Amino acid sequence: MLVSYAMIVRLQGLTFSKIFPSQMPELALTQLNTPFGDFVAQKLYWIQFSFVHNFERYAGYAELVIMFTLFSGQPGL
Repeated sequence: MLVSYAMIVRLQGLTFSKIFPSQMPELALTQLNTPFGDFVAQKLYWIQFSFVHNFERYAGYAELVIMFTLFSGQPGL
């Protein structure tokens, strides 16, 4: 039960920063001019999210559903 609450607290900040796109800002010109091979895998993932804000919002809403599922699935509430 405590693990679920800890996950809810951690998901909360990330979820709302995706629903209102502020977690992954627009790319700077220097990032767009960087050769593709110089990026690490995590940076490529963030770049893909920053191009498509609708997908970022979708991921935020999916996390919101997960958060409510964790919260409502607790026995004894």
